[in-house]
Parts: sequence; C-alpha cells; structure tokens
Amino acid sequence: MKIIAFDIDDVVCIRPKSKESEGIKKYSYSQPIQKNIDIINECYKNGYYIKLYTARGMSQFNGDIFKIYDKLYLLTKTHLDEWGVKYHELIMGKIHYDLLVDDKAVNIEQITNIKDIKQFLGEK
Repeated sequence: MKIIAFDIDDVVCIRPKSKESEGIKKYSYSQPIQKNIDIINECYKNGYYIKLYTARGMSQFNGDIFKIYDKLYLLTKTHLDEWGVKYHELIMGKIHYDLLVDDKAVNIEQITNIKDIKQFLGEK
C-alpha cells in the first residue's frame, strides 16, 4: 500500500492572516479547503494510506513535540473530524512517505483529482 502524506495548513485548511489570530490561536480559526479534502477522501477511498502531518507549533514551542501534542493535537483532530477528512494517521512532526503533497513540495495547486495523484506516483 502506498502512503500519501498531506500537509494540513494551506492544503487541508487555510488560516486567517490577522493580528487577532496570531500565535497558536490562529489554528482555532482554520477553515477547510473542501476541494482538497475531496481529493484526500478520494485517495483514502482508493486504498491509499493517508497520513496528515503538520509543523503546527514547531516555532511557538521550539520543536518540543510533547508540548505541541499537548496544545494542538486535539484541536487539529477535532477540526479534521468536523470537516469530514478521511485519514489513517495524524502526525505532528516529520514522517516517512511515498509522495509528499505539501504547499512547499508538489504544490497542491497541481493536484485537481485522483488521476493527478496517480500520475505523481507513477501509476496508471
């Protein structure tokens, strides 16, 4: 089974860029990007193992993964569940993957459907 990792911020959701939403509070105001969630759910439905990952809190907590899980994991999981995102793992930090779909790698704008995913994976 191929693993596909999707970044959360700017892929699954967008965060507002306003002063009242600075620091870790900004994650409370995240809004889903439905077209990308639909693609993720289609990948899940097609049998790919979906890992959602994020670097949320890395700068605010100086990379202290225990604090990040304590302060941001439940909020992040709750949002994903409310938005109907299908996934196997939620990871705060870096992970192993077969394809990285991230706003800083294969840009999410290059993916419009499951066919694009399969093309990036070299599948027919």
